[in-house]
Amino acid sequence: MGQKSLKLFQLNPMFTPSKVVHCLVLLAFLAFGPFTGVQAQNGSASQPISTSAKPETLTMTLEQAIQTALASNREIRKAALGVKDGDAQVLSAWAEVLPDVSASANYTRNIEIPVNFIPAQVFDPSAPAGELVPVQFGTDNNWQGGLTVSQNIFKGQAIIGLSTSRLYKLAQSQNFILTSQQMITQTRQAYHQALLAKERVELLEASLARLERVLEETKVRRDAGLIDDYSVLQIEVQLANQRPSLIEAQNEYKQSLRGLVQILGLPVGSLFDVVGDLTSFVISTTNQPSPTNEHLGRIDQANGHSAQSLLRPQDVVDQRADIQFLESQVALRQKQLLATKSEYLPSISAVYNLQWSSAQPGTPVVFENAIRFQTVGLAVSLPIFQGSQRIANVSRASIELQTFETDLEQAEVSAAQEIATLQDEFTRLFLSYEARQMALEQAREGFDRAKLRLDSGNGSQLELTEAELQLQQAEFNVVQLAHDYLNAKASFDYAIGSVPFTETLSIQTSLNP
Repeated sequence: MGQKSLKLFQLNPMFTPSKVVHCLVLLAFLAFGPFTGVQAQNGSASQPISTSAKPETLTMTLEQAIQTALASNREIRKAALGVKDGDAQVLSAWAEVLPDVSASANYTRNIEIPVNFIPAQVFDPSAPAGELVPVQFGTDNNWQGGLTVSQNIFKGQAIIGLSTSRLYKLAQSQNFILTSQQMITQTRQAYHQALLAKERVELLEASLARLERVLEETKVRRDAGLIDDYSVLQIEVQLANQRPSLIEAQNEYKQSLRGLVQILGLPVGSLFDVVGDLTSFVISTTNQPSPTNEHLGRIDQANGHSAQSLLRPQDVVDQRADIQFLESQVALRQKQLLATKSEYLPSISAVYNLQWSSAQPGTPVVFENAIRFQTVGLAVSLPIFQGSQRIANVSRASIELQTFETDLEQAEVSAAQEIATLQDEFTRLFLSYEARQMALEQAREGFDRAKLRLDSGNGSQLELTEAELQLQQAEFNVVQLAHDYLNAKASFDYAIGSVPFTETLSIQTSLNP
């Protein structure tokens, strides 16, 4: 400080020695403080504050989350069990068309040989009429055994049931694919939601850190006598208003992680952290500038369908898993209608019976001197009248078929509308992306300038507060847009029937994780 400045301090009675010291400190802070403040802000932007409360908490990428869901999700496991049930249904249907072979053996030991009464005249014609004499029939040991083979020659329900069982197994397999695709999509969206909640916590923490630095600088200026206590009070009020928002954001992050744990099928209370930086995420590309976003970009572009390329809904609707599942349900109901109508047809079956019989007195000897005999039979059954039951069954089967056909038509229309709506959403997101990025850069520059203006005495606390709010909103808008894009892309992949990881689905993995 020059001699002229020192003389000014000495001549002005307002400048006491203590205030001179404060002013010197303030001048030094203004000379170096803005640069350190900007560097601290840039550092917090490039390295978000971690929300992991415990260093031992594991991290899980989106790829790992999807693999975990495929192996542990309970809905997928139930769908895999349905496929196994389809195999059992096929075996059960074959039982109706294959021969039925059964063997039997029976041994009877007469402790006392049974006695029957017959007229005495059978042995003595001169015996009085009505006189009965006891006669023993049988032997001490009786053996019976044989083999019976029955075969359905014609049974409408059995023949149709065989093809129906194959359709049932196909439907269960398609249901497994449908459920897996739904769970993969839900996992992606739940992961994105957890990532959004996490970054909201980080943005609020960074905002609070900026306000706390401004508060310390404002207190220095107040102590120097340049501003009054009201300016400090304004920042303290703003901090007090934002701290509950941080607590709320932290609770939302914990809740989103619990929802993700439930979808993944993990035990309650499992701890892990999601990975990603939505602030630096570049939409619709695998070349992510931040390494933490590489797994998000890979899955985003895994199926080769870019959100920027327009598709005709009618060209991809048939590839959807839910449409294919409904088509199999329609085919299944058509077979069931035929099976119900086959109740009017006769049933023809053949039976072959091979038997051995043996009887011995005294000590039993298994089938000694056994006598063999064989029979062949043909049975025809024709239902003539069973009330109105068959008519009602045919009517109900026909109504059920028409219901599923209507559901299929409605699903195709809804799928086409969903694809068109998502493509409109992509148009909005791509048009907004550059504007959001530009707004964020401008908000950062505006905050830096407002802070410099306040430090130099040309600005106001109100300007800095408004600049902080604008920066906070711009940061969240960028994060929100990246989240909306990733969720829309997950829905789009499901809508066109091209969900990543579908080609690696394994029923055995779901049954034996």
